[in-house]
This record gives sequence, structure tokens and C-alpha cells, in this order.
Amino acid sequence: MPSMSLKSSALFVHRWLGLVLAPLFLLIIISGGVLALKPIVEDTRFAAPVTGVEASALVSALQIVDPRGQVNQLTPSSDGQVINLYSRAQNGPTGSFAVSSGQVVPEAPRSIDIFGIVKSLHKDLFLGAGLVVLVATYAMLGIIVVGPFLGWLRFRNTVSGWHLAVGWIALPVLILSPLTGILMSLHLGSGRSLDIRQSSPPLALARGVEVVAGNPEVNSITFVRRFQKGSVMVDAQTTRGNVKYIVDATQKATALEGGPGLVKSLHEGTWAGAWSGMLNLATSVLLAGLTVTGLWSWNRRRLQSSRRSGAEDADILVVHASQTGTAAQLAEATFRSLEGGGAKVACMSLSGLRPDELRRYRHVLVIASTTGQGDLAEPGRGFLEGLQRSGKIEASFCILALGDRRYQYFCAGGEQLRSAFLAAGGHEIVPMIRADGAPETAWREWLAQIESRLDLTTAAVESPVIDVRVSLELQERIRLDDPIKEDTGETWQVVFALEGEAMFRPGDLLMVSPGEGEPERCYSIGSSALLDPARIVLTVAQHLWTDDGGETRMGRMSALLCRDMPVGTRLTGSIRCNAHFHPPEDPAIPVIMVATGCGVAPFPGFIEERSTASAPGPTWMMFGNRYREGDFLYRSELAQWRRQGTLTQLLTSFSRDDDDGRYITDKIAIHARDIIELIRQKGAILYICGRARLGRGVEDALVRALIANDNLSESKAEKTVQKWKATGSLRQDLFD
Repeated sequence: MPSMSLKSSALFVHRWLGLVLAPLFLLIIISGGVLALKPIVEDTRFAAPVTGVEASALVSALQIVDPRGQVNQLTPSSDGQVINLYSRAQNGPTGSFAVSSGQVVPEAPRSIDIFGIVKSLHKDLFLGAGLVVLVATYAMLGIIVVGPFLGWLRFRNTVSGWHLAVGWIALPVLILSPLTGILMSLHLGSGRSLDIRQSSPPLALARGVEVVAGNPEVNSITFVRRFQKGSVMVDAQTTRGNVKYIVDATQKATALEGGPGLVKSLHEGTWAGAWSGMLNLATSVLLAGLTVTGLWSWNRRRLQSSRRSGAEDADILVVHASQTGTAAQLAEATFRSLEGGGAKVACMSLSGLRPDELRRYRHVLVIASTTGQGDLAEPGRGFLEGLQRSGKIEASFCILALGDRRYQYFCAGGEQLRSAFLAAGGHEIVPMIRADGAPETAWREWLAQIESRLDLTTAAVESPVIDVRVSLELQERIRLDDPIKEDTGETWQVVFALEGEAMFRPGDLLMVSPGEGEPERCYSIGSSALLDPARIVLTVAQHLWTDDGGETRMGRMSALLCRDMPVGTRLTGSIRCNAHFHPPEDPAIPVIMVATGCGVAPFPGFIEERSTASAPGPTWMMFGNRYREGDFLYRSELAQWRRQGTLTQLLTSFSRDDDDGRYITDKIAIHARDIIELIRQKGAILYICGRARLGRGVEDALVRALIANDNLSESKAEKTVQKWKATGSLRQDLFD
């Protein structure tokens, strides 16, 4: 696709040229803004009247002070009694002289010529570097012209959104300053060209003044200097106002009629006095703002792509593949223990790690859970697939595998990961340890073996509190789908009263067992102890499956919760903290929630928490299911939160409705640009809850959007999404 390649190249050049030249751009833009004040100051409504020196008196004084005609520039004092001279000749007169006598007078304090100093900075950086300024001006014009066409105009209340909008809307004004500057450098449109006759030797300033004084319109002289080809420019007050005259070898005074020319007037903002100066000043402010916002956006992307908890120069990496939060908590405890002992260590989820990054570390310590039919926990599957495809990594590793012997595929996820490491040439530091059920004992044994084998020192840390036992009473059960509508998934809201005290937040897990000796099932909690510590809300779908004989069976725990357990039933369960999937502590952080079916379970709790905050950030809910009229779970509650403004965006898709027929990943694709901008510019967190295929679908949609809108290659787009997962900008709670 040549057009995409061209656009990608243009975007690359646009960003890096702007980044490298930003300091120079700001110098040129800010100095131009200061110069834009000159016509405002000099407007007759603001400027003091100019007096000047009577012409004949000035000629007499110059004949005394500068008999050899060496002076290059003359400026009268404000009262017209003193002339200030400047000469480049070694022995030429320089200083202050009395007009009446031509005698040297003490040099009076002069006001600093701010505009003259700034003009020198603007034109050549005080260094005679006019060519550098010209090249930067060409680059600035190119960036301004190309910028809007790298992204179509869409109004978004983000830094980059305003950056793009200003670039589009103000384009005609923004190109004016650099374009006219370039035209002036090419001597195009700068005014009527002068036919100046060469004067050799150069005319003395006194002779120029004398010639101009012969014009009866001239009242006084306000400024004199050497000009092109040995001529003299005389600025005089006349009966017609201020007029500039050029005196050359013809000994005639030629008035500069018609002003400086359109291009010069546009560039300097003099075409309409103070009003044009204010327009140029506004243009400078916009250009400076675009430069700063461009830098800000680049720096934010850089910081987001480089975050990783722990030491930047870490040589030990602790990673986890956690399904219910246990592996993540143990990894964090491992990190704190090693860090406390003085090791340089980093910690992250496997979801944000690429196999090629393993080479950065001497040792990789992995804590992995098993889920489903012996699969590695979902956050580690992408890494596992990449490791299986990779060449020789030769990493030094060890694995703590979490599991439960009551399940058929005990620790199979950890086994798969170990096999992949060994196949990639990895060296196992200590044999893999398998934790059966409660993992604290196995974790401490694993950590002790690592400490001994690697000769490390570990700090004492408390074992993470994995599960908190609680007593529950079934309080209420509400059908969420429409039982009349065929082909809907039977789904219930199940409410428990909690006896005693326990801390929980939306996204934590309630673990309950259908019978003695059977493994616990976990359900995402959709309420918050911060609002009601005695009420736990679950969203439970009746699980149906087909046995080997072809008969449809119901899941034991879901059948109890949805149908068979009478209201008032008491049972014991456990609350497992899943801090990675909590709502952000700061409610100002934008939240984007994506769910299908009963994956919506934690999100009513998210929204309830944010509804009590004083100034919550943008809150999006994106929900998909089969039928709007059959299984739009929490429809009335979501609509009410939308009306109240707690939800700033509610997007739905219903795949089997004739008037819809789309999946929620299609809506992700439609709104991907806004989602990406919220993540990049406002630090939004994207939460995904549902089946594993939903997580893959959302990631694919984001990758496609990054390729289309940011012109990234597929590999770079995938790395960007993985970075979001590693830094917590994208969080998933997925199940099979």
C-alpha cells in the first residue's frame, strides 16, 4: 500500500523534525511574537510624538563632528538637543554630541532597543546564522502544511485533539509568517525595487541630510544611516507625515513611496497598524502552543512506553500469569522481598512481556496459574505463543506453578511454560515447584531455593493474604435476562448479606464451593465495601454443558446460585483480592469498561463507586450481548446512570438483532481513536471482562486502529498494546 507507506513516512518525518527543531522553532516564534508588538506600540494612539532635529542644524553639527564622513548611523535624542553617533571606522566619531556646538556631551542613559535586540535574535540568532533560521523556517512551513493531513479533523477534548483541531482550523493564518519570511528571503513581494546608483566613496551622512533638507516639505530629521551601494537613508518628519528618503550618487532624494510591500507588511504585521500586530501576535501564540503540545504528546507517549515497576537497570525480572490475582500478589511479594534485600529487580505481568526482552535480565522468576482445561492463565498466553515461536532465548529461569490437585490438569499451565522455556534454550535455576491449593508454603520454599541458588539476600515480608474466609446469607436473586425471549443466556443477579467484616471492592472475587471437597468456583464481585460493607453482589450465568452421552447438564454451582439455593441459605466462602482489576483510586482517572454477557459483573460496582465521587473523570461503558430486548443486562440501571451523567458514554451492540448485528469489538473499532486518545492523553484505564475471545478481539481492534490512525507497522502497534497491558493502562479479567 504505497499511500499508507507515504503517509507513515510523512508522520515519522513530521514528528522527529518537530522534536529536533522544537527549541529553534520556539526561539523564532517567541521572538516573532515580541516583534509583533512593535506596530502595536508604534500606533499613533499609543506612541509618543517624534520631534527630531531641524535639518540645517543637523548638517552644521555633522560638519563639525564628522568632517571626513565616517559616521554610519545617527539617532537624535528625544528632545532633539543631542545626536548619538555610531561609526565602524577605527577613529570615527562614536558617542553623544550637542547639536548646537558639536561638542562631546556625557552620554545620556539610553533606553534599551528591545525590538532591535529581538530582531537580531529573530533573523540570525545573534550569531549571523541567518541560513540556519531560513532552513528552520522552511521546515516549520512544511510541518504546518503537512500536519493537518496526517489526521482528519475531529473535535476531541484532549491535548492532541486540540493540537490537530488548531492545525486544521488556523492553517491559513499559521502558514502566513513562515511563508512570508521565505518570500522575503527570496526578495519576492518586499516592495518596489530601488534603482540606486553606486556612490564611491560612500556619501557622508551630512550630505544626505543636506540634500533632503532642500525639500520644502521636510520639517525635521529623526534618523539617518548608511544604505545600499554607498547611499544614505534619511528618515524625516514632513508635512505629509513620516517619509524615508534615499540619497545616492545622483545627489537626489528619492522618497520610498508605497510602503515596504505586501509580503513585508504581512510578515511584520504593519499593514493595519496595531490590529495587524495583534493578529501576528495571536499567530505566534498559536504556533508556540502547537510546538509545546506536540512536545507534550511525544513526551507522554515516551513515558507511557517506558514504564515498568522496579529498577530501570534491573537484572532480575519477576513476572506472573495470574487468573484470579493470586499469582500477581505472590509476584509482588517476591519483588518486595528481593528488592528489600538489595537486588536490582523489576516486576510485571507476562501479558506485557515479549520473549526478546528476556535477554535484558540475568534471571527470570515466573509465577503462573492454570485455568480451564489445563491452560496457562490468560495473561500469559500471548507470551507463551511468542516463546514457542521464538528462536534461542537461553534465559535463566525458574517457575512457581499454582494449581489444585482436585482438578484434572494440575499445574498444566506452568508445565507448558516450563517446556517452552527449555525448548528456547533456557536454563532452569531450580526445579519447578507446584503449589497445591493454598500457595504460601510452596511460595516460601521456592523463594528460599532461589535465595540459596543465586546467593541473594531476601528481606522478610508478610505472606500475601490470598483469601479471607467469610460467612454469607443468600438475600435476593433477580433475573436479568427475559425468560420469554428464546435463545437468551439465563443470567441472575445474586445478592448476599455478609456477616462480619471484610474489605472488598468491585473486581474482587468471591470463591464458593458447591459441596464438601469440591474445588471452589470464583465469581466477580459487583459491589463495594466502601459503599455497603454488608452486601455482596454477583452476576451469575447458568452454565450449561453437554456430557459424553449428549445430554445437557447444568453447572453445579451456577445451578445452586441461579435456581436451587433458597433465599436465606447460609454458606461459607472466601474473598480473594484482585487489586489489578479494582477501579482506580483516583476517580478523576478516565475509565473505559468493556464487557459481553455476564462479563458485566464487576462494572455496576465500578459505576456505583464513581457515582459518589465529587468530580469523576470520563466513564465509558461498552456492553455487548445477543438481543437488546432479551439480554441487555442492567439495562435500566445503565440508562439511569447515563441520564445522571455518571456514565459519560454508553455504547452497546447486539449481535443477533436485525437492526444491529454487530459485536462489541466492532464498536471498539469505530471508537478506537477516542479510546486511544483517552489512554494516551488522559491516562485512562481500559478494563475488559468476559471470555478470552473478547480480550483477543479488543486487542486486535486496537492494533488495527493504531495501524490505520497512527500509521504504525503491525509489530509496533502490537508492542504498543502490550505496553499498555504491562503498565496497567489495559487490564483484563477473562475466562474460558
